[in-house]
Amino acid sequence: MADCQCMKRGHFCDKYCQCPLDCPNRFKGCRCKAGRCRTKACPCFGLARECDPDLCTMCHFSCRRHKRLLIAPSDIAGAGWGAFAHSEIRKGEFVCEYLGERISQHEADRRGPMYDVRNRSYLFNLNSEAVIDQHRKGNKSKFANHSELNPNCGSRIIMVRGDHRIGIFALRDIAAQEELLFNYRYREGEVVWTKEEHESMKAKAHGHKRRAKNAAGAAAGKPMGHMASTAAAAAKRHKR
Repeated sequence: MADCQCMKRGHFCDKYCQCPLDCPNRFKGCRCKAGRCRTKACPCFGLARECDPDLCTMCHFSCRRHKRLLIAPSDIAGAGWGAFAHSEIRKGEFVCEYLGERISQHEADRRGPMYDVRNRSYLFNLNSEAVIDQHRKGNKSKFANHSELNPNCGSRIIMVRGDHRIGIFALRDIAAQEELLFNYRYREGEVVWTKEEHESMKAKAHGHKRRAKNAAGAAAGKPMGHMASTAAAAAKRHKR
């Protein structure tokens, strides 16, 4: 406890800190019954925290929070880790929010080529001015893999308290333990493991391919696509 860096900084330990799992300073969530998370009697509400379905096991459905997700090796060869549904998710239900660092389009164009060198990017166009980047911080949605032929999730840009937010929703009923997949809608090139789904697809682009999700159709709240090259995306923005 005395060595807990989180306590020294004046906050609780969270799921992603480096403190031991049994640290007494770790936040334990709430045990509120349905509809009771709107007063200071709820420890999450009192600390201005969002209820976490991994911790707050009694209330997350009534709070309309995201579904509980599990992280495990993907069923898709070459895809690395994947996100899986902990329990059944019905068609149209909110799965989770695509959370991350909010950066400018200019900064996204700067970071994109560096991410391409590593072949790993989590950039998602939010609107004409901003991009969500999960590279440095984010949530489990970053592990949802691509499927062009059989996606079970889709993304929508929605307005929440005056700000655009990215929601992931179920396109069909999703069984417990099923991997979450959505169509990245690559504009140039392709993600490596899609070759197994569609052998006729070939890589079309070389060099920098900033993998940023497309914000087209955001105003209508339609499912979003996402992948565009850095150069192509920048050129289109400068033309507008």
